[in-house]
Amino acid sequence: MTGERKQRAQAGADPPDGERSAPGRGLPVERRCAECDAVARRLTELGHQLAGSVDVAQAADLIASAVLRLTGVRRVVLERIDPASGALVCMAAA
Repeated sequence: MTGERKQRAQAGADPPDGERSAPGRGLPVERRCAECDAVARRLTELGHQLAGSVDVAQAADLIASAVLRLTGVRRVVLERIDPASGALVCMAAA
């Protein structure tokens, strides 16, 4: 860290334009906040969908699909542990 940047950091000043980034992500804070807002909206929508669902299979499908969209992974498998056997049982895949 350069002397000027170190002094600014110690003083609690904002870094110069273009240098602000979200902790641990290396993304500009403004972009990180926009991504968080988008994820929060999607999770809120999922919550509303789940609140209207009484079918466990439908709820599992909604969760798996939401995780797939939110994380950007290629596949999602939602499993539960069968109480009697202790085996994993697939509830939904997306």
